[in-house]
Amino acid sequence: MKSSLRQFFETDRLQMETQFMKAYNEGIQAINQKEYLLAQDSFHICMIQFQELLLQSNGLEKGREDIPFSTLSVFPLNLEERWGYIHDQAGRYTSFIQLNELFREQVKKIASAQARNE
Repeated sequence: MKSSLRQFFETDRLQMETQFMKAYNEGIQAINQKEYLLAQDSFHICMIQFQELLLQSNGLEKGREDIPFSTLSVFPLNLEERWGYIHDQAGRYTSFIQLNELFREQVKKIASAQARNE
Protein backbone atom coordinates (compact mmCIF):
# COMPACT_ATOMS: atom_id res chain seq x y z
CA MET A 1 0.00 0.00 0.00
CA LYS A 2 2.88 2.31 0.79
CA SER A 3 4.30 2.47 -2.74
CA SER A 4 0.91 2.58 -4.49
CA LEU A 5 -0.23 5.52 -2.35
CA ARG A 6 3.03 7.34 -3.01
CA GLN A 7 2.80 6.73 -6.75
CA PHE A 8 -0.85 7.81 -6.82
CA PHE A 9 -0.22 10.88 -4.72
CA GLU A 10 2.60 12.07 -6.95
CA THR A 11 1.01 11.58 -10.39
CA ASP A 12 -2.69 11.00 -10.90
CA ARG A 13 -3.92 13.10 -8.00
CA LEU A 14 -2.57 16.33 -9.44
CA GLN A 15 -4.12 15.66 -12.83
CA MET A 16 -7.47 14.77 -11.25
CA GLU A 17 -7.37 17.83 -9.03
CA THR A 18 -6.70 20.09 -12.04
CA GLN A 19 -9.56 18.58 -14.04
CA PHE A 20 -11.90 18.71 -11.05
CA MET A 21 -11.18 22.36 -10.30
CA LYS A 22 -11.59 23.34 -13.97
CA ALA A 23 -14.99 21.66 -14.16
CA TYR A 24 -15.97 23.00 -10.73
CA ASN A 25 -15.17 26.60 -11.69
CA GLU A 26 -16.98 26.24 -15.01
CA GLY A 27 -20.00 24.75 -13.25
CA ILE A 28 -20.24 27.50 -10.64
CA GLN A 29 -19.90 30.11 -13.37
CA ALA A 30 -22.63 28.38 -15.41
CA ILE A 31 -24.98 28.37 -12.42
CA ASN A 32 -24.32 32.05 -11.80
CA GLN A 33 -25.15 32.74 -15.46
CA LYS A 34 -28.23 30.47 -15.27
CA GLU A 35 -26.82 28.08 -17.87
CA TYR A 36 -28.07 24.97 -16.13
CA LEU A 37 -27.33 22.41 -18.87
CA LEU A 38 -23.70 23.48 -18.92
CA ALA A 39 -23.67 23.29 -15.12
CA GLN A 40 -24.99 19.71 -15.30
CA ASP A 41 -22.16 18.73 -17.66
CA SER A 42 -19.55 20.27 -15.36
CA PHE A 43 -21.15 18.61 -12.35
CA HIS A 44 -20.97 15.22 -14.04
CA ILE A 45 -17.26 15.73 -14.74
CA CYS A 46 -16.68 16.69 -11.09
CA MET A 47 -18.51 13.58 -9.88
CA ILE A 48 -16.44 11.34 -12.13
CA GLN A 49 -13.18 12.96 -10.98
CA PHE A 50 -14.11 12.57 -7.31
CA GLN A 51 -15.16 8.97 -7.81
CA GLU A 52 -11.89 8.17 -9.60
CA LEU A 53 -9.91 9.86 -6.81
CA LEU A 54 -11.81 7.86 -4.20
CA LEU A 55 -11.40 4.55 -6.00
CA GLN A 56 -7.73 4.99 -6.85
CA SER A 57 -6.78 6.17 -3.39
CA ASN A 58 -8.34 2.98 -2.02
CA GLY A 59 -6.55 0.72 -4.50
CA LEU A 60 -9.73 -0.09 -6.44
CA GLU A 61 -10.11 -0.25 -10.20
CA LYS A 62 -10.94 2.94 -12.06
CA GLY A 63 -14.13 3.25 -14.04
CA ARG A 64 -16.47 1.46 -11.65
CA GLU A 65 -20.09 2.58 -11.73
CA ASP A 66 -20.64 1.95 -8.03
CA ILE A 67 -18.70 2.92 -4.94
CA PRO A 68 -18.19 -0.02 -2.59
CA PHE A 69 -18.50 2.09 0.58
CA SER A 70 -17.94 -0.86 2.94
CA THR A 71 -14.54 -1.67 1.42
CA LEU A 72 -13.03 1.83 1.57
CA SER A 73 -10.21 2.53 3.99
CA VAL A 74 -9.43 6.14 2.99
CA PHE A 75 -12.53 8.34 2.75
CA PRO A 76 -14.12 11.57 4.03
CA LEU A 77 -16.41 11.65 7.04
CA ASN A 78 -20.07 10.73 6.34
CA LEU A 79 -19.23 9.92 2.74
CA GLU A 80 -22.20 7.69 2.01
CA GLU A 81 -24.78 10.22 3.24
CA ARG A 82 -23.07 13.14 1.53
CA TRP A 83 -22.72 11.20 -1.74
CA GLY A 84 -26.45 10.41 -1.60
CA TYR A 85 -27.27 14.08 -1.13
CA ILE A 86 -25.07 15.04 -4.07
CA HIS A 87 -26.81 12.49 -6.28
CA ASP A 88 -30.27 13.66 -5.17
CA GLN A 89 -29.43 17.33 -5.78
CA ALA A 90 -27.22 16.88 -8.86
CA GLY A 91 -26.12 20.08 -10.55
CA ARG A 92 -27.31 22.45 -7.85
CA TYR A 93 -25.04 25.03 -6.30
CA THR A 94 -25.07 23.33 -2.88
CA SER A 95 -24.12 20.02 -4.47
CA PHE A 96 -21.16 21.64 -6.21
CA ILE A 97 -20.02 23.03 -2.85
CA GLN A 98 -20.49 19.67 -1.11
CA LEU A 99 -18.64 17.82 -3.88
CA ASN A 100 -15.77 20.30 -3.68
CA GLU A 101 -15.56 19.74 0.08
CA LEU A 102 -15.53 15.97 -0.39
CA PHE A 103 -12.75 16.25 -2.94
CA ARG A 104 -10.65 18.48 -0.67
CA GLU A 105 -11.21 16.19 2.32
CA GLN A 106 -10.20 13.13 0.29
CA VAL A 107 -6.96 14.80 -0.77
CA LYS A 108 -6.21 15.47 2.93
CA LYS A 109 -7.08 11.86 3.84
CA ILE A 110 -4.71 10.60 1.15
CA ALA A 111 -1.89 12.76 2.51
CA SER A 112 -2.61 11.55 6.04
CA ALA A 113 -2.62 7.89 4.95
CA GLN A 114 0.60 8.41 3.07
CA ALA A 115 2.27 9.99 6.11
CA ARG A 116 1.15 7.10 8.33
CA ASN A 117 2.56 4.54 5.90
CA GLU A 118 5.99 6.14 5.62
